[in-house]
Amino acid sequence: MVIKAKLARLVVSGLAGSLIVVPVVQAEQKQSSTTVSVVKADETLQRLVKLLPTSARKDDPNLFLINKENPLVEEPIIDLVYDEYGQSYSAVIAEPLNKLLAAGSEAGFYYQVVSGYRSMAEQAANRQYRIDSYIAEGYSESDANYMTDLFYAPANASEHTSGLAVDLLGTEWAEGLHVDYAYQPSAQWLADNAHLYGFHLRYMEGKSDITGYHYEPWHFRYVGKEHAVFMKEHDLTLEEYLELIDIRDQQNN
Repeated sequence: MVIKAKLARLVVSGLAGSLIVVPVVQAEQKQSSTTVSVVKADETLQRLVKLLPTSARKDDPNLFLINKENPLVEEPIIDLVYDEYGQSYSAVIAEPLNKLLAAGSEAGFYYQVVSGYRSMAEQAANRQYRIDSYIAEGYSESDANYMTDLFYAPANASEHTSGLAVDLLGTEWAEGLHVDYAYQPSAQWLADNAHLYGFHLRYMEGKSDITGYHYEPWHFRYVGKEHAVFMKEHDLTLEEYLELIDIRDQQNN
């Protein structure tokens, strides 16, 4: 059984054990144990492909991929709405977001959107501010750029520019966008329930090699309930989900 080289980056966990996906050339050179791992990986991939929601399409605007390898070519035109604190986001996510926040309130957790839509210019300013802050703290310019790249997207590659992404923090948390927020009960509730309202924890723990960013327990991207539920159930990033759709479409052609 042959696995295409392009699938070598697709890593899926939480399903019948961990997968080890290696390039075909390597697999053919290693002993049978590695070959078995590759075969199991391919079998799991094929099972996931078969389980994909029929509504999963790469041209779904809610699944639009924005990352360092897939930057925006122009500023999108978005119908924005504003919350009571002046934060804006796409009108597409207003209803599901309100439902998510209401459910959180019922569970005893209260949230605030601390960041929503950002234009490319605003994203560029955000990046530069962070770089300047690191330099002011004594870091070299190269180190400042490196650390900024871990969490701040380039000006034309931020999900916030789509209007579909929001940064959410519990109102009890006063430390800002810090990874330790993950230990807060409000953060854990979001991680456990956001998918039920169509929101995906975009930059997952342990997946930075795929997403390009470190774990962000506050960053949620709207993808639609059916897709978010599938990704949550199978521990998939948006990149991995779209790759599965691509595999299915190629097989069906």
